[in-house]
Amino acid sequence: GITVGAEAAAAALDKPWEDAIDELLFEPIGMTSSSARYADFLAQSNRATIHVLVDGEFVPLSERDPDPQSPAGGVSSTVLDLAAWMNVVLSDGKIAGAEYIDPAALTAATTGEMISGHPVSNTARTSMYAFGFNTGTELSGRTSISHSGAFILGAATSYRLVPSLDLGIVTLTNGGPQGVPEAINAEFLDLVQYGYVTRDWVTDFNAAIGSYYAPTGDLVEQTPPADASPPAPASDYVGTYTNPYYGELAVSEEAGELRAALGPDGAYVVTLDPWDADTFAFTPTGENAPPGSRSSATFSRTGGAVTALTMEFFNRQGLGTWTLAGSGSN
Repeated sequence: GITVGAEAAAAALDKPWEDAIDELLFEPIGMTSSSARYADFLAQSNRATIHVLVDGEFVPLSERDPDPQSPAGGVSSTVLDLAAWMNVVLSDGKIAGAEYIDPAALTAATTGEMISGHPVSNTARTSMYAFGFNTGTELSGRTSISHSGAFILGAATSYRLVPSLDLGIVTLTNGGPQGVPEAINAEFLDLVQYGYVTRDWVTDFNAAIGSYYAPTGDLVEQTPPADASPPAPASDYVGTYTNPYYGELAVSEEAGELRAALGPDGAYVVTLDPWDADTFAFTPTGENAPPGSRSSATFSRTGGAVTALTMEFFNRQGLGTWTLAGSGSN
C-alpha cells in the first residue's frame, strides 16, 4: 500500500519516485547520505552489510535489492540524516525556522486514522495508525509517533518521537529483527520521562517479533509419503507458464533436475524436488521465507496433459497458479 501510494504521488508530479523524494525531502533537509536507489547505497564506501540470524548467530548471507518496493523499505540513510528529518517533524514542518511542510498536512499524517491494535482490556490504550506513522500514548500521557522496519535477511530499524518533549530517537541495525532497536528506543524514553526502565523491553519485544522467524510453507518439517509415486518424465512439465499477477514462470530440466524460474529476468530460481507424482517440493528464498521454509509445487492435468502449476508459497491470496502457455487453459 505504501509503495502504491508513493508511486501514485510521484506520478502526479510526473517524476520517478526516487527523484521526487530527492527533490522534495532529502535535498531541502540536507540529507546528503540518503537515497531511495539501491545503486546509491552500493556506491557508499562506508555502508553496512546485512546479517541474517541463523542458529543463534548473525551471519552475512544475503544481499537485498529493495528497488521494486523502494517507498516501503528501500531508503538507505544514516542516523544523522534521520535526526535532521526528525527535527523537521518535531518543528511542525519547518526547515531552518521557515515553514516547508504545511503543519496541517503534517498533523493529518501523524495523528491516528485507524485502529492498528485493539486493547485487551478497558485499562489498556488503543494503538492507532496514521499515514505511514504509528501513533500512541506513553504511560506519561504524552503522545508519540513511531515506526519500525525489519527484514529477516538482516535489517531492523526503529524511530520514536515525543512531540511534547521535542525529542526523538532513531536506532538502525544491520541484523535481523530481534526487537533490539525498539527496546533501545523504549528504554531511552523511559529514562527521559520516568528516570527508570519500566519493564524488560528486550525480552518483551523479542517475544513479539519471534514469529518473524517461523518457517513458512505447507511442507515444513514434512517428509514425502512412504508410498509416494514417482514423477512423470521431465518433458511432461517443461515449458513456459503464465500468470496475470506474477508473470511468466519457466520450468526447465538441468543436470537431471527440474527448476522453476520466475520474476524479473527469471532471477528467482528454485529446484523442484520429487515429492509424490505431480507434486514437487521446493525451498523458497527471500525476506518472506525464514530458514526451514518448504513448499509444494503441484502440476495439474487436463485430459492427461499438464496444463497448470500451483506454487503454494505464492498462493496465499489465491494468485499462485500458472497456466502452461498454449495449453488452451488461459
